[in-house]
Amino acid sequence: MENIQTTVRLYYKGENAKREITHTCNLPEQETHSRFIGKIVNIDGVAMKCWKVETIDIKRG
Repeated sequence: MENIQTTVRLYYKGENAKREITHTCNLPEQETHSRFIGKIVNIDGVAMKCWKVETIDIKRG
């Protein structure tokens, strides 16, 4: 199986807050997007929902 590393920028919205995070995941692009989009996480004590996932880079090897 091919090793794929996908780097994405995650966009989160919460009550009165927005946050962008860059993250690298050892999954193909579509699986990486599915893993984060629509999920709610706690960032600095604020519940935030991922509303957008943007692919920055894909490395195969």
